[in-house]
Amino acid sequence: MADDGIQRTKTGIPLPGPGKLTRPEWALNENSFLKEMDSVPLFMNSLPEDAADNPLIQALQDLAYDGTPEEVAENFKNQGNDCFKKGKKFYKDALVFYTNGLDVFCKDAKLNETLYVNRAACNLHFGNYRKVLTDCAHALKLNPKNVKALFRSAKALYALEMYPEAIDCCEHALLIEPDNQPVIAEKAKIKEEFDHKEKIKREKEERERKIREKKMKIEAALEKRKIRTAATPGFKPDHPHEIQLDEDSDQLTIPTFFLYPEHNESDLIQAFNEQDTIGEQLSEIFYEPAPWDPEHKYRPETVQIYFETEDNGGNIGLLKVGLNVKFLTVLAHSKHVLRDGLARFIVVPKEDSQWKKDWLAKTMSHRKSLLRNLATQLIQHDRIKTTLPKARALKAIADQMITLGKRGDLHAKTQAAAFLREHETTLPKLFGPLAERFKRRKGGYTRIHKLGNRFGDNAPVAVIELIDGPGDLKNQMLFKALERQEKTKEGSIKEIVEENLKKVTTTPGFKSKSLARHVPKILTSNKWELSDLENKVKELSIRRNEAKPEVFDATSTKA
Repeated sequence: MADDGIQRTKTGIPLPGPGKLTRPEWALNENSFLKEMDSVPLFMNSLPEDAADNPLIQALQDLAYDGTPEEVAENFKNQGNDCFKKGKKFYKDALVFYTNGLDVFCKDAKLNETLYVNRAACNLHFGNYRKVLTDCAHALKLNPKNVKALFRSAKALYALEMYPEAIDCCEHALLIEPDNQPVIAEKAKIKEEFDHKEKIKREKEERERKIREKKMKIEAALEKRKIRTAATPGFKPDHPHEIQLDEDSDQLTIPTFFLYPEHNESDLIQAFNEQDTIGEQLSEIFYEPAPWDPEHKYRPETVQIYFETEDNGGNIGLLKVGLNVKFLTVLAHSKHVLRDGLARFIVVPKEDSQWKKDWLAKTMSHRKSLLRNLATQLIQHDRIKTTLPKARALKAIADQMITLGKRGDLHAKTQAAAFLREHETTLPKLFGPLAERFKRRKGGYTRIHKLGNRFGDNAPVAVIELIDGPGDLKNQMLFKALERQEKTKEGSIKEIVEENLKKVTTTPGFKSKSLARHVPKILTSNKWELSDLENKVKELSIRRNEAKPEVFDATSTKA
């Protein structure tokens, strides 16, 4: 009979076994066992809230710090080493043990050095490179020949892309241990990466240098040809073409759009040579009828070409171009602006163009609306800031409005109301305070102060103001000059004006003659006595630290 391991009777009948074992009621299952063990202080994974009241827990905690500081630090070091050897999952625990060892502040320099270096190894794994450098610096302060500290510093510096410093750490380590293969390999890796990055940096700098040089040459060529340029803030071209300069022939080629507004179509000439004529380009473009021009109405001899003119104030117009005109002639025109590195031409049929009629009507309407807005703002605020061409155009309009205000009759009010806006504020002021202010003045009611050029399009900006007002800029300068003169000399302002008027001066650039002429004008136009002028200067002294007169910014005014 085969021996199958089953106990049988003499007759071969298998003996019955004890059956399935049952777990006693007092026995713990797996979950309850782990829970039970977690309540034992020696096996706890985390401290309970009443840990401070548990004598067993307190006893175990005291055991961790039982002994001299050196013994406690050594114990923490050993526990940290055990965790570190277990693998990456336990590096965090090792970091805590090394930190606890350092927090003991033992006096064993060698032990502290080891704790710093070991904690640096943990921080290196977690990517805390600045902490690695700090720990290694402490270790090297205790022992300048600690190769591990130098090696780990090099790895941290490499991760921070501080390649020269990393190489320097490796070289210091090799001075101590010339045959240290890990350090040799690390130095080679760092140097290779450093050389690669330096090569990329040099190539980038060379590319940028060439781009700058090319840009400077193009700018010089544009300036030499007196071509005005402007850039639209935030503009990003949707084409890759740029202005090019052929250094051999010293000729510019410029990307150019030919626009056909009646059909909402356009053609882009990627490189329009400055010496070519407009007609030559159109002959190539219209050699075959365009899909949108089946009747072939667009031919060089049947179209008119315009370019947009733009003055320094941003006013737009149209100027007709002949077919035989060279591209350079258009570019150098005083009213042409090469905006965003693109030239633009508008092409319409010679026959009556509805687009041209609409454009002209729109332009005149826009300009009138713009001047109405500016005149309204000037009446409301006494002074506004705008572009110099707009200020000059507004000056005549403002003088006309003041003249109407001084007349004060019904017809004058009707004319002013037809031009100005916001009647509830402008008309009462125009026919009231302003008419009274300029009652004795025969003209010249406004003054323009240039402020320089605007950033971006380089347009000249100015302040235009109604003179003799509370914040008249020229009067303010006079008052300041008189106040300054009073402080530097004995005597009242009245005496200074009477006895030594021609010596009154202000900042360099303000001459005494012009100032002397201005004082009588102020006295006459305002019906002031010298005492009134003295009061104005005193008033200025009181407001010395107050804000400057407000200037309404109308540079962005639209129709």
